[in-house]
Amino acid sequence: MLTTLKQAAIKIDIFKGLSRAQLAELMSWIERRDVKKDSVVFREGDAPDGLYMLCQGQVAIVRASSKGGFRLAEVDGPSFFGEAALLIDEPRSSSVRTTTQAVLGFLPKAMFMDKLEKQSLTALQVTVNIARLLSQRLVLADKHIAILSAKTSRN
Repeated sequence: MLTTLKQAAIKIDIFKGLSRAQLAELMSWIERRDVKKDSVVFREGDAPDGLYMLCQGQVAIVRASSKGGFRLAEVDGPSFFGEAALLIDEPRSSSVRTTTQAVLGFLPKAMFMDKLEKQSLTALQVTVNIARLLSQRLVLADKHIAILSAKTSRN
């Protein structure tokens, strides 16, 4: 059972750089969840309960708008989603639904915060990796905003 989770974790960016011992420690924190197609993993506005590893399958990330929901992305495993829930106490900013049968790994926020408070090097490395990826996304988002702003100012 954990082989699938471990194989996926090795390929997921936020777990890169972990030693074998750290990876084994991380695997002891993660709960496996087998999820049917078209299942809601979490809804926009839900409390942040943890991070999800997408080991196998595909999910759609959806955000509500005044004209209904729109798809922000489709994510294929191995990957991850919901990482901000480990670091901030804000409600979920989007909904996630499986588009295929999926195997998920769930890292509960309460457990992760406990490990951080105990200064686990594994939790600290994962936090640094998440911060790095979120920073990269922010830089990319800023570039997209600049491009959109330039287009609208010309009109």
